Amino acid sequence: MDTQEKVVKSVKFKLTISKSSNSSTKSIGITTRNMLKKLKESSQMSPLAEYVEKNLHSPSYASENLTRAIEGLMKHVQEQDAQITRLINKADNIDLSHVMGKQVDSCGQLKEFIEATIRSKIEGSSRSSFTYSKPYNPRIDCLKMPMGYQPPKFQQFDGKGNAKQHVTHFVETCNNAGTYDDHLVKQFVRSLRGNAFDWYIGLEAGSINGWEQLEQEFLNRFYNAR
Repeated sequence: MDTQEKVVKSVKFKLTISKSSNSSTKSIGITTRNMLKKLKESSQMSPLAEYVEKNLHSPSYASENLTRAIEGLMKHVQEQDAQITRLINKADNIDLSHVMGKQVDSCGQLKEFIEATIRSKIEGSSRSSFTYSKPYNPRIDCLKMPMGYQPPKFQQFDGKGNAKQHVTHFVETCNNAGTYDDHLVKQFVRSLRGNAFDWYIGLEAGSINGWEQLEQEFLNRFYNAR
């Protein structure tokens, strides 16, 4: 295709020189025949190029017709390029569809998970406000206490007094009993009463994801708010 473009450009250039020098139609024909010969040697000629060569010997074949023929040849080459591009794009799309097909199962699982989450939220919001739901997530709810664990006796906090001291005493009591980190979330309610207990049961269901979060929310409510 590069060779054809060079040939076409060379033909146009020589035509311009021929016109400016008032050359005859015969000289144009000779030049064009030479270019067509090179085009034949470089690649297979298009039907339009063959038409140009066939009518080149006709006396009525003037420079204007030759220019139109060359432009038509260029258009033919461009159409071939466009067709090749379309085929490449089609092949790319087929490969992409093949890859995406491998992800159908994963996408289906993700869709089911999203639907289940939305369903859970809707069902949770439709519950009566008198129904109790644990404020911590299912992961924490599934945590098992250590073998032989005995619940210690916790000091009670009713919303008055020093909330930070209460947290410190609660953590030490749990650690002495062999429980740490997120296990404290499940035991914290045992240390609350009165307004503090009301605050705890008013937390959104499943909103607590760990002990640090519960501790911070508790201090924000009863310590930092003082």
